[in-house]
Amino acid sequence: MRPLQARPPFDDPDADIVIRSSDGVSFRTYKSNLTQVSPVFKAMFTLSQPSASTEPDNYEDGVAVVQLAETSRVLDTVLRICSPSIRSADFGSPALIIKGLAIAKKYEMDVVSSVADMQFNFVKYSSPVQAYFLACRYGLEQHAREAAERCLRQPFTEVLGANFQGLEGTESVLAFQRLLQYYLACRAALRSLFKSWKWMLPIHWSLSTDEKTSQFWLFKSNHCCRKNSCVEMKDPIGNSYSLQMWWAKLVRGLQERLEEGPCDGGPLGSTEALQLFMKDGPDCVTCRSLAIESITAFESELSARMCNALNEVCGNFIFHTV
Repeated sequence: MRPLQARPPFDDPDADIVIRSSDGVSFRTYKSNLTQVSPVFKAMFTLSQPSASTEPDNYEDGVAVVQLAETSRVLDTVLRICSPSIRSADFGSPALIIKGLAIAKKYEMDVVSSVADMQFNFVKYSSPVQAYFLACRYGLEQHAREAAERCLRQPFTEVLGANFQGLEGTESVLAFQRLLQYYLACRAALRSLFKSWKWMLPIHWSLSTDEKTSQFWLFKSNHCCRKNSCVEMKDPIGNSYSLQMWWAKLVRGLQERLEEGPCDGGPLGSTEALQLFMKDGPDCVTCRSLAIESITAFESELSARMCNALNEVCGNFIFHTV
């Protein structure tokens, strides 16, 4: 049976090479298109080829055939990206995008990798659990790692109850186990930052030029309104502090969010914290004049500590590839 012919532009009668997919579709293209984007194909085409008379099955209409293991659906997109007149194409589904990344890695096609990377980044953002499984399945550990990090932005219940339809097979059970272990380890690492509040007290913030700014949410710097604005509170390990009430509410809120998910490097936003301060903070000129600088400094320090904690966990994990 004669192989099926790919749709234009891969039906060119003047093509000098035929790429045949695993499902029997012939793509007529040009060696120059492939050698420009793939050192693997460049090396392949320098090898001597058997003649059409000795091995006729390796030729189609007098043109040499290269048989590949990939399907026509993914090859169609890959070859369009390799075409100088196109250079971009939509893979159409997460499964095809990850196959495109696998092909790019196999044949060292940087141009294909760039296009597929951009499209897969959207999958990692919108469906991180699915992206993680697909990356594991095709042995793309860096993408699996990035998708796992993105999963930290989702509540644990959503990660645990993710829909795995279309992931093809049961070999991803171990990968799922590793994802859950990573998620829980990250959550534990971030929770540990809030067990004691001592690290928050004596810090001279890198963004602050005024020592009292660094501690303005504590009684040490706000003698102007201590009586009216502070409350005695204990951190989770029992240390007692006199804190401005709005800041105590902020810290409690951060702790509650960590019960839902690790939040991937910082659940605190300057705008949100400032709004809380303006609503519940002390109504005095001294405190309000320090608010923006102090909140920004605290956010910066907290985010840095959270990122360091997550990076330490990530460094201890080898994300399973199936």
